[in-house]
Amino acid sequence: MRRIDLIQSTTLLVLVFSFIPALSHAQSDLQKQDFFEAKIRPVLIEHCYQCHNSHGTKEGDLAVDFKQGLLTGGFNGPAIELNNAAGSTLLQALRHENDLRMPKDGPKLSKQVIIDFQKWIEDG
Repeated sequence: MRRIDLIQSTTLLVLVFSFIPALSHAQSDLQKQDFFEAKIRPVLIEHCYQCHNSHGTKEGDLAVDFKQGLLTGGFNGPAIELNNAAGSTLLQALRHENDLRMPKDGPKLSKQVIIDFQKWIEDG
């Protein structure tokens, strides 16, 4: 193999391998978005949005219809803590811990839904 061909081949390999982390990160973000759309958003809409939204009712000063609303939280502080899923007020409320019970007038959500919310919070 000629020296120029070897340099071009090496350069091409370096370029290809330098994009692999970016591609896996993009795929990971897409997977997180798909998980949110399939598992989290429907629960927020069905069980939370009526009382906790930024376009009308914002009980407890909490809006769950945008990320910053969850991060800022309401009267009980941030609803989610990205580095501490177990300590997140939202997760505690879904688990019916510490006198927090959500949905307020409904039954406790299924164990799988709570596990999904924990995964979603942990994934950032």
